Amino acid sequence: MKKNIAMLFCCLLFSATSLFAAEDVQIMTTQELRNILYIEDITILDARSERSWVESEFKIPKAKRLTWDNVSELSASLPKENILVLYCS
Repeated sequence: MKKNIAMLFCCLLFSATSLFAAEDVQIMTTQELRNILYIEDITILDARSERSWVESEFKIPKAKRLTWDNVSELSASLPKENILVLYCS
């Protein structure tokens, strides 16, 4: 129950803040990502659903898997100076 409430809170918080932050978010094409994929200061987070991730035959090299279970741990360990790419579909 607490996990469901925490997830709902996160969704509401994200929805509220995303309207303000949306203008700062840049959309990247596949080719643009390919061009910067191997630079040192990039962090790629794969935020696809579990099903999409498991069934996909394609995974981005160096991408870290982002799930509800590891979001706190992962976000604390990310280098703050890196370019952050969030991949979802």
